[in-house]
Amino acid sequence: MRASDRDRWPSCLSKVSIVIAQAVIAIAALSMLACSRPAQIVVATPASTSGEALIPTEVAAAALRENAKVTIAAARSTLAAAEATSTGELTKRPTSSAMPIPTATPTPLPASTPTVAQSLTSPTLQSITPDNAAQVTELARWDEGWSVIRAIAFSPDGQLLASFSSPGNRPGCRVRLWRVSDRSLLYTNEYDCGASITNIAFSPDGQFLAWGSGIQIQENPVWLIGVADGALRRALEGHRLPVFDVAFSPDGEVLASGSMDKTVRLWRVADGKLLRLLEGHADAVSSVSFSTDGSLVASASFDRAIQLWKPSDGTLLRTLQGHTDAVNTVEFAPDGQTVASGSSDKTVRLWRVSDGMLLHTLTGHAELVSDVAFSPDGQIVASASWDRTVRLWQVADGKLLRILEGHTYYVDGVAFSPDGSLLVSGGWDGTIRLWRLR
Repeated sequence: MRASDRDRWPSCLSKVSIVIAQAVIAIAALSMLACSRPAQIVVATPASTSGEALIPTEVAAAALRENAKVTIAAARSTLAAAEATSTGELTKRPTSSAMPIPTATPTPLPASTPTVAQSLTSPTLQSITPDNAAQVTELARWDEGWSVIRAIAFSPDGQLLASFSSPGNRPGCRVRLWRVSDRSLLYTNEYDCGASITNIAFSPDGQFLAWGSGIQIQENPVWLIGVADGALRRALEGHRLPVFDVAFSPDGEVLASGSMDKTVRLWRVADGKLLRLLEGHADAVSSVSFSTDGSLVASASFDRAIQLWKPSDGTLLRTLQGHTDAVNTVEFAPDGQTVASGSSDKTVRLWRVSDGMLLHTLTGHAELVSDVAFSPDGQIVASASWDRTVRLWQVADGKLLRILEGHTYYVDGVAFSPDGSLLVSGGWDGTIRLWRLR
């Protein structure tokens, strides 16, 4: 989940507020990022092989931003009042058994050209390192079919890529699974996500995909689906407000979820049982991350802080402060000794885990930082930004290594392949782009 200022789209807190929010969404045609992201006007262009291409109209979007803030502020006031009279309802399960369960609908795409497929499966692919990062270039791209790519993730073996997107001109969310070697689409899950959420994660064994939702009447479930068939395995219910991020523990036994309700919840994957509730943030939790040994959980928040937790007993170990605006993303380095955070203050910060010391402040982005990712060897951290670029930084000294340009609108997701040879980015221009060495 990303935020550009303190105003955030409130989730429904009662039946009345649900109706109000849905009406506002319908009128504004909102598929904007939760909170203060500008409403998006789209213009239809000729359909691509993968679906309708949608082009954001920045001028119109900018004009709607101020209107959206006014609407959101009014809605927050109304919903706050509703919350006071609906607290009892929030603890009850709906009497209806209906649930918007994600369903898989395979939608095959034409195979990519042999040259691209061969280059992606070549055994001679080199890892991206600080020494060769200047040679990173775009290898391939494809139009996801919907206008806003919210999140992307490689499978643990690097063979699959999951994308989380929303249409931009109508409500809804879509999760798609792609084969990296030829960019073929394996299946699609389309569903009513209830809010604009930005998260998706593979389980360490590659068997499951998890993502959060903002469906208030269903207690904002975290969906857990099987990668092989896209079928729903479990819905983890309990958050009072939309779920903005999810992360699996290294052993795959625990799933962490961060929510607008200011909490982190730890769930047992095997049966969906809530193991622990972590409370301490003063605002929405936007991002969560496990250390590689599973001994720590990091949470980022709109309260401008990062908190480090001990998941075994829920102890809050440390709070990292220094960002001057909402923290949108947090990630542990592979060695677990460093944490990277990205913020609406346009910076990436690197922190030492042992004592919370700020190691480097990486400046250069012209807009908010929406996502960060470490290379598998921990030498590089990549940052995605609403300035339409992805930047590669050297972790050791904070040096800028490379600026990757090509996206024509906000970039919301970035990830390294497990072997470090590929980088993938997704943006509001509706494209997924693969980057590698020349």
